[in-house]
Amino acid sequence: MLRSIFAFGLVGMAMMMLPGSASAQATYICPGGAGPGERQVGMTNGGQGVASAPVCVADGHTTPSAPPPAEPADVLGGAARAMFGAFSATRAEMERMKSDPRYKKFMEGDWRFYDDIYQGEKVCGVAFAKQDQVILFHGPGAPDKVGSMSFIDFRDDATIPSPRKEKKIRVTLTQNNEEPQTVVAINNAGSSGEGRISLGVPRMDAIVNSIDDVMTFKVEIEDKVVIDTTWHDGRKAQDFLRKCVGL
Repeated sequence: MLRSIFAFGLVGMAMMMLPGSASAQATYICPGGAGPGERQVGMTNGGQGVASAPVCVADGHTTPSAPPPAEPADVLGGAARAMFGAFSATRAEMERMKSDPRYKKFMEGDWRFYDDIYQGEKVCGVAFAKQDQVILFHGPGAPDKVGSMSFIDFRDDATIPSPRKEKKIRVTLTQNNEEPQTVVAINNAGSSGEGRISLGVPRMDAIVNSIDDVMTFKVEIEDKVVIDTTWHDGRKAQDFLRKCVGL
């Protein structure tokens, strides 16, 4: 039986940040798109499975201070959400969208991959997005370093709490047909205000070795289901992470 990554439990970790720019009117990554006082000016280069993310500048007449650097989880989650941005519409509009080839990916899910350098250290990540629910793994590009697994829900009626101040909560996780496990997780809000649940995994190679081609995940908070999704083509994510962390 596939060994559950949830069995590792929660470990202490510091969420790594991506570099920002310190110059006035500099461009920077804005994972959720332009917000108040910002203007989107383009997208980062994507390709070969690597996510493209929105790029913004401060929109105003005064010289802004440099924006805080974006977390890898925000970049991955925002990129996954952006790729389905055209589908955050009403159900009536969905009928029209069914002729769009992206609609199948929106409904059935798709992967995005991340590989970058931050402060001299390689950061690796993968994210699977399906109908605005995202599962992502990220961490240092080394097999023996601590990694993270996160669940994000961008839906308007999402039930994952989104506290501004990070806190610990108890969640019940069910993976495939294994027994449910209740563990302690980190709960906070992402850059767009979306709720996020994160678990630490002691080693990146444990994440790589636990990924199967098709996996189902259910997350409950106080007996209420907040995530219920299935990924496919997990081998693509496993192969990417294996190369990225040097296995």
